[in-house]
Amino acid sequence: SVCLPPPLLVPPQMLPLCKLPGCNQPCRHVDETGNPYEFCRKQHFRDYHQINLQKRFTSGQLPQTSIPEDLKCKNPWCDRKRYEDDEISYDFCGKFCRDKFQEMQSNIGGQAIGSVSQCLLPGCKLSCPIG
Repeated sequence: SVCLPPPLLVPPQMLPLCKLPGCNQPCRHVDETGNPYEFCRKQHFRDYHQINLQKRFTSGQLPQTSIPEDLKCKNPWCDRKRYEDDEISYDFCGKFCRDKFQEMQSNIGGQAIGSVSQCLLPGCKLSCPIG
């Protein structure tokens, strides 16, 4: 990432605020195209992503996305594109999503996506397809 000029050169009211609920810190970093990041630091991106994954998982609603299925993160609760570098296309958008997916898999007995399991929603007695 590239740092923006020191705070004295950029008025704080012109900096976007972190997208994580409850954080009012300015986003001082920009991507390679000059667009500001949506979060003030990496941990707030992870926290925001975890909150959204957990909401989707507990609600049972998969995200709607325009990303082609073969480029989409393998975690069915994620709406982001798989991480790619020059030579490799990975299964997940990042380590956090990979680890969260593995954690959710272990919570449902390691069953494969597409199989059927007891619904994890509190009080629900239905069998649900996984993924």
